[in-house]
Amino acid sequence: MKFYVTTLVISLQICSCIIWSVGGQDNRCKGYTINNYYGITRADGLNTSSTQARGPPGRPGKKGPIGQTGPKGDRGVPGLRNDLLSRLPELKNLLTPKTCSYLTGIPGFNPQNGDYLIHPSPTKVLPLSANCNFSGIATTIIGHDALNEEKISSCNPHKCYRRSVQYEATIEQITAMINASLHCRQFIKYRCIESYMLHPVHGPSSSWTSRSGNEIGYWGGAQRAGYCACGESGTCVDPTFKCNCDRNTVVETSDEGYITDKELLPVTGMAFGDAGDSGEHGWHTLGPLECWGRN
Repeated sequence: MKFYVTTLVISLQICSCIIWSVGGQDNRCKGYTINNYYGITRADGLNTSSTQARGPPGRPGKKGPIGQTGPKGDRGVPGLRNDLLSRLPELKNLLTPKTCSYLTGIPGFNPQNGDYLIHPSPTKVLPLSANCNFSGIATTIIGHDALNEEKISSCNPHKCYRRSVQYEATIEQITAMINASLHCRQFIKYRCIESYMLHPVHGPSSSWTSRSGNEIGYWGGAQRAGYCACGESGTCVDPTFKCNCDRNTVVETSDEGYITDKELLPVTGMAFGDAGDSGEHGWHTLGPLECWGRN
């Protein structure tokens, strides 16, 4: 008689029985339900295939204890927030007003005079700080280092004294601000004693320089070469001249007015002369650049 050993899974218990073959049928451990039958293993270690059908699965075992918590991973950034953070400089540029005039169009904005960040051309220049004046029409103001009146040095030849002007922004930024505005102007003045400016006989002793570096031969308030504001309006102290200072007398006088050509502004320099003698004196004043309106 040959003996075989089999391993059976029996409803939460494992029963190892010695069985034998009688008339082609095998005998199993009585009193147990067989759930899974994995075949018969011979005593000599060789397996034989089984033709028994697999029974239904048994009931799940008891839940085991909860395992240890793993290490905390890095905190992720939601996709939308990450996208907004990456585009923050671009969004900031879009939200910064072009000029002070554009600030008045923001809902709920409470206009107060002071310095503001503006960005007239986000694709071409960096933002710049400008002074905004809301007393009346919203005006963008750019200052420089020649706002106070200055006495010209003693020299006699034409345009022997030169004063360059340094602004609180680059020329590219200022040009962008001018282009974004509807109107711009800059006040210029020369106070004189026996110091002429654009004399028709002696020739021009004064000029101002445009942003492109060209010397301009008319003064504030005028549009024609050789003219000051009083010459344009016919109000000079001596009607035979086009500028008050061209009278060239010991009586103090002045020529002043606004330059309004946006293509020439801002003033980047001034030149004067005819101040070499003891009785000849001159003082210049240049106001800030002022722009308003939306272009």
